[in-house]
Amino acid sequence: MIKDLITAIAKNHKDSGFLLHDPASNQAILEFEKAIGFELPPDFREFYSICNGFECDEDIFNFLSLEEIIANNNFGSSWFYFAEYMIYSDMWSIRKNDKGVIEIYNEEDIVLTSSLSEFLERFLNGGVFESNGLYHWNKEIKNKSIKHINVNPEPIIKKQSFMKNKPLLQEILWLLGCIAVSVIIGFCIFGKAIFEKDIDINLHDTYFVIANHHFLISFFLIISFTAYFIKEKRRSFKPRGPFLIFLFLGLCFVVLLTKASPIFSFFNSPLGSVWTVYPPLSAVATTPKAESFTSTVFTLNNTLVVFQVLIITLMLFASYKHGKQTVCNKEVK
Repeated sequence: MIKDLITAIAKNHKDSGFLLHDPASNQAILEFEKAIGFELPPDFREFYSICNGFECDEDIFNFLSLEEIIANNNFGSSWFYFAEYMIYSDMWSIRKNDKGVIEIYNEEDIVLTSSLSEFLERFLNGGVFESNGLYHWNKEIKNKSIKHINVNPEPIIKKQSFMKNKPLLQEILWLLGCIAVSVIIGFCIFGKAIFEKDIDINLHDTYFVIANHHFLISFFLIISFTAYFIKEKRRSFKPRGPFLIFLFLGLCFVVLLTKASPIFSFFNSPLGSVWTVYPPLSAVATTPKAESFTSTVFTLNNTLVVFQVLIITLMLFASYKHGKQTVCNKEVK
């Protein structure tokens, strides 16, 4: 059963990035059991004898190897973390309670199951976020608990609400982090001027006064679009919320580059009324500098177009991956 589930999970995630670790030796399992203070259940022993954990890029979900659990001190007296999501943003644990019963849980007061097979089957059918997945499983059990417990259900309801909104809170933290990085970069480039209303830029003995929010918005879109592409590519753009955020950031990025094009065109008129060139060009035999300047601006405009095409291509790629994962998930169900 365990072997069949591992094979099915590997097959389901082969296109989105999946790494299956080599089996753990019997000696490694015995040393691990000595460290945690109890014998592994038969299904966990079977799992680690087939593979020493796996890594899944799609949901940034990892079933931890014995070595990683020990190295990161992810264990205590009669318990240990065996799986994690998005670099330990969330963890799943196993413990042996006072009665000697094995419990797999995500929150201490919510026991999911005692069966590793059921846990792996849930991940196979719904991943971390989808219907019938691991978070949905938490919600199901909490709803059952609320139906059977009528005394002071408010704390359970609050925790349920928190788990429901947890993915949203994570995306808010990601966006706030991008804003913080944007401000730091702005400070490194412009110093304290980034916190003032306007920023003065001296170019060819001419001062340009530009509102600081133009720079902050530009930095934010560049950083957040890049960060979300890297982050969500590992999950094949499967979660709908982050996918929609990525598309919105990409759309804003394209609009930003479209707005930037006329600015470069403005600099492309050194001979026009907006610029006074000294000495007068009539006193100069040739105008190689003017021609060079025009060529540079033309190149910059073309570069903006290339970036716009690149961003739109990445958005189409993300849409394709999201649609593909949605169809695959329906087929599995």
